[in-house]
Amino acid sequence: LVEMKHRGLDSACILINNEAKRAEKPDEIDLYGSVGRTALGNVQFTIPGKESYSQPLEDCTGRLKLIIDGEIDNDREIKSGLLNHRFQTTVSNEAIVHLVEKNYALDLAQATRISLPNLLGTYAFAIYDGKEIVATRDSVGVKPLYFGENNELVGFASERKALWKLGIRNVRTLAPGGILSLSMEGCQTSEGIHLIRPAVKSSTTEEAASKLRETLYEAVRRKLKDFQNVAVAFSGGVDSAIIAKLIAALGAKVTLYTVGFEGSYDVMAATQTAKSLNFNHVVRLLTLKDVEEYLPKVVYTIEDADPMKIEIGLPLFATAEKARSDGIRVIFSGQGSDELFGGYSRYLRVLEEYGYDGLQNRLWQDILEISEVNLQRDEAVTTANGVELKVPFLDVNVIHIAMTIHPSLKIQDQNDKLRKRVLRKTAEMLEIPSEAVERPKKAVQYGSGIDKAIKMLAIKNGYKHIAAYLKAVFDQVFADLSR
Repeated sequence: LVEMKHRGLDSACILINNEAKRAEKPDEIDLYGSVGRTALGNVQFTIPGKESYSQPLEDCTGRLKLIIDGEIDNDREIKSGLLNHRFQTTVSNEAIVHLVEKNYALDLAQATRISLPNLLGTYAFAIYDGKEIVATRDSVGVKPLYFGENNELVGFASERKALWKLGIRNVRTLAPGGILSLSMEGCQTSEGIHLIRPAVKSSTTEEAASKLRETLYEAVRRKLKDFQNVAVAFSGGVDSAIIAKLIAALGAKVTLYTVGFEGSYDVMAATQTAKSLNFNHVVRLLTLKDVEEYLPKVVYTIEDADPMKIEIGLPLFATAEKARSDGIRVIFSGQGSDELFGGYSRYLRVLEEYGYDGLQNRLWQDILEISEVNLQRDEAVTTANGVELKVPFLDVNVIHIAMTIHPSLKIQDQNDKLRKRVLRKTAEMLEIPSEAVERPKKAVQYGSGIDKAIKMLAIKNGYKHIAAYLKAVFDQVFADLSR
């Protein structure tokens, strides 16, 4: 818990067998006299305006105990089918433990598996029934879940470093939607739920764009709930502009946040579009010294030395840090749009070599892999700053609709420099300024100037290649951690 206290700045709890111990900070929990072979702990932060509650959450009998990182979006629908259940709070996540209770017979893993198709949202949770712990995560993999064992311990956590600290070296990642069962016999994984690839449907660009607008609006509405003041990580491009426009249409206050070097492409583009949209815009201008100071923090947070992950993660880390300092606890991102609508230039090569069928296959595969490639990084850097990440493009309903759209409506041909055509049509329908609608994709590490800055720091520190430099930063950050 202490190793992951940055993930929950407001309270902590540890459940040893059936005895719960709570405190405002993990290192303040008094474990004197606690005895047991099973421990379940969590840290959490409280969203202003939301009901303050402590985990674990319990079912009606007190037998099932649940801890969760994240939130479900359709609790009202679930609760409507649980009218004979006694709820102790009004928080959305309590619906989960009662749903599992309803499906519980003899097998906790099976009860969890039956319950999962009813849940919409981004989550990783664990349930304890006094005999075993069953853990799972959402089918897209927005929320992380790692697990492992050694000769003495079986464990799981939201970050690998917590397990490394315990001496568990072979840390594995639970597949999105997977089921993890932990007992004194060790760890077992099984299938829970997974994304189902839909068939492509025939439609015009206008029809597809209109349906996409409706589905995105509902996804944003579910994730926004009753939040009144939120941030949007803003590059000035079409993805984040659409998200900002939909949030505003739902009546919430939107603040756009952009991070980059003075004169960088992202800063200039975002400033122009934010002015056209008439939204409040906050720019965090970086210096080389800032990047040097952020690097060990980002490496520690994402637990990786991969140059691309660090270059993309650093500006989002700074964005979340600034939003948190301004009192904002929720940040929306356009993550997933490029994979769904063919935003990356590499898709042109796929189209040229394999045609539209091959492109469709590649887009689907990238969605299946997005958790490991992008979401682990993005979720880590935002949560490290006490900010909850929302990614409406990766709502399961949006994924479904996007994958029914023929890829020829996304990329016209192998020379299409804009790409994401159907999404740009949706943006036009939302009356987003033409400069954002027609702005070409530029990767954040280049648009912000971060890539160039890290190269300069590598040379400054005597390294020819940034990979070697960042590996040295990683080794220094985790020098005292047994892995």
